[in-house]
Amino acid sequence: FDEGLAWYERALEIDPDFAWGHMLIGDHHWEVLGRLDEAVAWYAKGVALDPGSPFPLAFLGWLFLELGDPDQAEYWIHQSIELGPEAFYPNLSMQILALYRGDEATALEHGRKAFAIWPLELPVLTFLRDQEVRAGRYAEARALYEELFPELLSEHDPEIDFRNYLAAIDLALILSRTGERERADWLLERGLAQIQRRPRLGGM
Repeated sequence: FDEGLAWYERALEIDPDFAWGHMLIGDHHWEVLGRLDEAVAWYAKGVALDPGSPFPLAFLGWLFLELGDPDQAEYWIHQSIELGPEAFYPNLSMQILALYRGDEATALEHGRKAFAIWPLELPVLTFLRDQEVRAGRYAEARALYEELFPELLSEHDPEIDFRNYLAAIDLALILSRTGERERADWLLERGLAQIQRRPRLGGM
């Protein structure tokens, strides 16, 4: 991690106005060091350097939500949605904010929009799965994974690797509710084996 941070800092030596360099150092402070206060300063610099991009705004809003300040989060996330109403991260951030506020209808609206943009991003897929499971619509929840990860539901034992182990774990919950217990246990066991082989999962 120290070496990774050194490369980010080297990038800013080359181009001090590189907004994403500031954002990535902010990520390091947030996800590696747990220093959310430092992360805010780096994210804010990224926003100042690239005010026309919706993505730094979305991430800054998400960070304020992590800090327990939903009003600041809402301010930045609404700005990101205004700049990028059809972009993935503004919609993902709005989904997370709406869930925090207890507004499931708005969360579902933005979650579906984010899913349509980037269906393989698992936080969105997991959210939609949870909505279907809570409503007892297990077949609909299963269909989300059947389309995106057909290998997990094939008749043969699928390969579980870094690309699909989280989906395998999520799908196991659904299959346990649809009477496919043997396949659910198999997916869960293989998914957990992948986790044990990974030295660090970072934000995942």
